[in-house]
Amino acid sequence: MEETYSNLLNNSNPSVIDIKTQNYYNGLLDTLDEYRMIEVKRERLQYLYEQNQANAIKSAVPNPVGLLGVVGSTNPAKLISSIVYMAVDSYASYKSASNEAELSYLKDGWDLDDEESKALHKIRKESFNYMLDIVRQYTLPGDLSLTEETVDEFVKYKNTDSYVRRIQFLEANKNTYQYYGGYWITLAESYYLKGDYNNCLEAIQHYEEMNIDIFRYDFEYARVIPLAIDSAKRILPADQYETYAYQHVLQIFNNTKNSDWALRYYAALVLTELYGMTLKEVYLEEAYTKTLDIVNNLVDKQHSLNNAYLNPVVEEVIPPGTAKEQKKQIENYNTMLKEMRKVETAPIYEPLEITCSLLFSLADSLNVTEKERTKIDNILYSNGQRLFLTDSIPSLES
Repeated sequence: MEETYSNLLNNSNPSVIDIKTQNYYNGLLDTLDEYRMIEVKRERLQYLYEQNQANAIKSAVPNPVGLLGVVGSTNPAKLISSIVYMAVDSYASYKSASNEAELSYLKDGWDLDDEESKALHKIRKESFNYMLDIVRQYTLPGDLSLTEETVDEFVKYKNTDSYVRRIQFLEANKNTYQYYGGYWITLAESYYLKGDYNNCLEAIQHYEEMNIDIFRYDFEYARVIPLAIDSAKRILPADQYETYAYQHVLQIFNNTKNSDWALRYYAALVLTELYGMTLKEVYLEEAYTKTLDIVNNLVDKQHSLNNAYLNPVVEEVIPPGTAKEQKKQIENYNTMLKEMRKVETAPIYEPLEITCSLLFSLADSLNVTEKERTKIDNILYSNGQRLFLTDSIPSLES
């Protein structure tokens, strides 16, 4: 629900939204807002998720410099799995809460009460009526729309653990879902898991040909591009792979925000790998520029963690008139902070650590100038404060 709310509000393309859709959006946003987590809980979950995601990537690519040579290249499929299947990592992040106080805090308020269930029913009814209105207004063929029943069935098979059963369902029901972009995304993922790389690329191509422009950034498309790139590497000749990979790396940057550090990090690795294959320095230079951008967008989080660690615990203030349930969540959050302070060590923001590692490797490979290294230092340091307070990673301090 959090992701849905954010996408509707911040990622919709205004040029394709008519008055009827705008009115429907407003009602949908009002209802979804009732379910949104308090800000501190969202931030905590996001932090845990990113830490685990970065550790998974570090495990898959312990030495990004190996990509500079084809022989030393790591297994890209393992890296892709750690980046792409974010839902698994999200759940793992929740389960890996560092202590009982934190786990209790994260669980608070996740059960729907009767009133909230009624609100969800209202959304379902309004969605059905909106579908009918749009089909009539634009005289659309009925098979372009999906019923609630067909949506439920699609979600059921999308979430099944068996990609064989998923593919069987999707192929058998192509006529029902072929005009829905998510069908081709799910089919591409399933073919990739099966090792059917030709069909994976064909499914991605079908999706691209639909030219979907509902959102400013196509996050779902960006999420499966690594699967397409790895499939292309496995079946295309080297020259065709080079063209395909570079074009789709650009699509990753075009369809992600600055906060989508993991996919952009992956794209920078692909550029690095392309240099290792071709020795075209333009790829290495672009990888360096993009990695520096990622670092620049991550340093604020590390400095924020440092400041919180170096100062007494600052409890979250409970605003007057806060609902009972939210008040309880904030109180539990403050308890969690105090419990963590008793045992915590100097913080390391893992996404920044692994990106810095890549940045310095690229800087050394390019033999960047002292002026450029000074620029890096100016980005990483704040008021004379070291980027990382621990001495366990001195290689990141230039």
